[in-house]
Amino acid sequence: RAEDAEAAARQRLEAAVAKYDAGFAPQRMADLRYDVGDEFTFLVKASMAGKNDVIGTTTYGRRSDFVKSVIHAGLLKPGETGVVSVKVVASHYSPFLGSPRNGVDSLNSSSSDYAYTLRLLERIDTGTELAP
Repeated sequence: RAEDAEAAARQRLEAAVAKYDAGFAPQRMADLRYDVGDEFTFLVKASMAGKNDVIGTTTYGRRSDFVKSVIHAGLLKPGETGVVSVKVVASHYSPFLGSPRNGVDSLNSSSSDYAYTLRLLERIDTGTELAP
């Protein structure tokens, strides 16, 4: 039954959120307060719907569209859900080099005060499309 499948998917989501103490993914890391070295854990439903660009490759500028940077990094494909770890790093005002990866074309940028790196902690099989 559809209700049972959706309930099971929600249980898997809730278990992963509890396991990693994950919050909801921000639109951009620039929308949060943090310092270099801070780490965050977010529940992410991958989508290309974000309005912001992605800046950089492997290390992303803080104004990047967060969810699209997860796709660019190859951690999740559009429609997939997972828990992602983020580490804030100093960019040392060095240039970010863009690249085409996984359907996302990231941009070059001259500098940013903060940047971040990503790591997939767990991909969650939702079995159904759930609202983000």
